[in-house]
Amino acid sequence: MVSANTLCKNVLNVKNTVIENFNLYSDEDGVKHIRIKARPNKWHENDCPFCHKSCPAYDKHSSRPTTWRGLDWETVGRCVNRALHDLEPERSRRLDGLVNIGIDETSYKKGHKYITVIFNHDTNTVVWASEDHGKSVLEKFYKQLTPEQLSSIKVVTGDGAKWITECVNEYTPDCAHCVDSFHVVEWAMTALDEVRKDIWHDACSEYKQVKKDNPCGKGRPKKDDPELAIVKAAKADEIKGSAYMIKVLCFLFDTKYHMQYIISF
Repeated sequence: MVSANTLCKNVLNVKNTVIENFNLYSDEDGVKHIRIKARPNKWHENDCPFCHKSCPAYDKHSSRPTTWRGLDWETVGRCVNRALHDLEPERSRRLDGLVNIGIDETSYKKGHKYITVIFNHDTNTVVWASEDHGKSVLEKFYKQLTPEQLSSIKVVTGDGAKWITECVNEYTPDCAHCVDSFHVVEWAMTALDEVRKDIWHDACSEYKQVKKDNPCGKGRPKKDDPELAIVKAAKADEIKGSAYMIKVLCFLFDTKYHMQYIISF
């Protein structure tokens, strides 16, 4: 059985401390609190808080007690909720007048959990989010929209997932469904990397074979050495910098007019 003193020490996470008294009380909102009066024991009154060795006293003891307040575990979350309520008391207004929206999911906590996000392309703001992903999650968003809100949606972008396509066809069949610019650029970059890897491997194999067929002598070769010229020509230096081709796609798909260039299903 744990004593009250031991419990108070565990709550405060302190050692070498004497618990003089404690009391429980409720505030005006009915929230319960515990007030603990504690002091260090005589053998550790002048301990250094860093090395924990006894040091000469620096601050004089005061007759007035010093008070520390332990923050609630959910203090930050509650502060965020209060601030959000003050700034935007009616968050449902975000869903009014939606025209061009994007749907995407992202992972968090080392990729083990997902969150679905709906954002407004016209204002570059998030209008809705929910834990997990899939058709059942996205249906929650569509089912809370009024007929007027559904009819105002004209364009929906996504990553080509089947569950997004099914929801779009079911709830907003008259809108245009497109691949968003981010995924188009990402896929293009991945394809470019694969092609560059294959070309580079072929160039390296050719370079090794040419170097084997044209061995250089001892010492540093001359600049006009024909064998050295053949070896240098086989390095395929033109491959370097080929990744900059993706800048063209970025320009087309990442401007404020990217809706004109996205690829439709």
